[in-house]
Amino acid sequence: MGKAVVKEEGGKLFAVEVNCLGMQITDVKISGDFFAYPEELVERVEAALRGASLNEGAVTSALKGELERVGGTFVGVKLGTIVKAVLQAGST
Repeated sequence: MGKAVVKEEGGKLFAVEVNCLGMQITDVKISGDFFAYPEELVERVEAALRGASLNEGAVTSALKGELERVGGTFVGVKLGTIVKAVLQAGST
C-alpha cells in the first residue's frame, strides 16, 4: 500500500493510503486533520474511489461525483490536493 501525506498551504494535513492492482484502485484509507461534512463523507469517498482507475480524470470524477451526491465538502484541503495525493500514493 502506497502512502502520501500533503500539508495544504495555510490549511490542514491530508494523508492517504492507496492499494492498487495494476492501474485500478482496490483500497483507500484517508486520514488527516482536515474537516469533512457530512461526517460520513470520508468513508463515502473511500468507497467511491475503490474500483476507479489510477488516473487524474477518473479520480477527479469519483471525488466530484460523491461530493455532489451527498452535498459534501472538505474544509482545509482542496480537491486538487486530494487528487494529487491519491495519485502519488497509488504510484508508490
